This record gives sequence, C-alpha cells and structure tokens, in this order.
Amino acid sequence: MRFDTWKAVEVTNAFLGALYALKWAHSSAFNPDHQSLVEIDSEISTISRNEKTSSASFASAAEVLYFNGELNKAKQLLDTALRTEKKTRNIIVSWVGSIWLWVETKNQHRNCSRRPRRWVFRTGWYIGRCRLLEGHHSGGEMAVVAKELTITSYQFVPGYIERCKAALLMREWAVAMESLENSEVNDSSNPYIELFRTTHAICFAGYNGSLTSSLKTLQRSLEENEAANHALWAKVAGILTRISAKDRNVLIFAKFVEFSAKK
Repeated sequence: MRFDTWKAVEVTNAFLGALYALKWAHSSAFNPDHQSLVEIDSEISTISRNEKTSSASFASAAEVLYFNGELNKAKQLLDTALRTEKKTRNIIVSWVGSIWLWVETKNQHRNCSRRPRRWVFRTGWYIGRCRLLEGHHSGGEMAVVAKELTITSYQFVPGYIERCKAALLMREWAVAMESLENSEVNDSSNPYIELFRTTHAICFAGYNGSLTSSLKTLQRSLEENEAANHALWAKVAGILTRISAKDRNVLIFAKFVEFSAKK
C-alpha cells in the first residue's frame, strides 16, 4: 500500500506509532517501496517536531520501537513524551513507565534498588518492578515491593496477586493464602486468584476436600469471566497438571478444558 492513503487519516494519539509500524512493515518487505519509506520518514519528522503532538503519540511510537529492538530510540521518545506531558496524567505516566520498564528488562538492568524515574506512576512502577524481580527469581525482594504496593494502594487487586506470587516463589503457603484473603475479591470473580487458591489447595492444604471445591470454583470463574479465552484455559490446565498430574480431580478438569476448547 502506498503511503498516500495514510495522509488522509486523522492524527490520533497512536498515529506516530502507526507510522513507525508502517515503516517497519515496508522495510521488512522483500522489495521495499523506497519512495513510500522516504514519505513516511518525512511525515515522522514533521509530526515529531510539531508542538501539538501528544505525549501519548510519542509513547505509542516508543512501544513500536521497543518491539522492533530499537531500545535507545525508544528511550529517547519516552523522554520526549515526558517533556511534552505538562499535566502528568496518571494514565499516560503509567503507560510510559511500563514501556520504560520493558526497555530496562530487555537491556537486562538488574539493579532494582531504586525508582528509575520520579515520573513513573506508583502502581505501574510497582508492578513493573515485581515482574522484573520475578524474572530473576528474587522472591524476597519481590515480596517487599508487593507488600509496599498493597499498603500504598490497598484496593489495587493486582498488588495482592503479586504478593501471592512472591509467597509461592518462596513456598510460604500460609502467606500466599493470606494475601488472597486480604484482596477481598469475591469467590469466582477473578480466575487468576482462583488459580492461586487451587494451587494452594494442591501444594499446602493437601487432598482433604478443599481441592475439589477449589477446582469447581476455578471452573465457574473461568466460565463466567473468560469463557472464550481458550488459551487461558489451556494454560491453567497445564499449570495444574504439572503440579499434580496424578490427582483424579485435576485430570478431570484438564479433560474438561480440552473438551471446551474443541467446541
């Protein structure tokens, strides 16, 4: 497709990112259209210099560059996004902070002892830091960060999930269950929390009846909230069978998942 058709597209918060994605697609072609590439570069340059270009547009471009492996350029655009964001809106700052953490993870920056930038919105920064520590199997540090998140944002459910994951990394089953209870999430309303409860039933509570109940609640939660997400169902079944492949209830659940995915 020629670039001409893109000139009629209304400039949106994702337009700069779309241009970088289009450039990437053209460059990857077997026989690239060099004229279109020149036009795309020209448009990117024009929009980048435009004072009215939003920080979200720069952030969308940084996201595309990240996935294309152009990390240094991505970080430059993130800095530009922050400079153009005068009101420091939480949504934009959280998004930019998440991309920044992706870049740092890709660069294998292991020093997580301090906040990377003041501008990173607290919940997004905490979650990103937890993911970084989880990747390094640093359960102790992850637990500290996740606990701090649940204290500063006590109604933020993902914080309790991160606390539970950290506890499971350290095999602290009681702490994991306590984290889930503190989340105050109703039974079956969150499949991820029900998965952790089921894991707790297998690894700590044993086969005393709680596993059967947990599996039923997990199944109901998936049906009510993620009925069409067969990939998630398969992932959940895979996790449980790896933990306890010999348990009859787990195998029945896995078979049910396989049957549901074929519908």
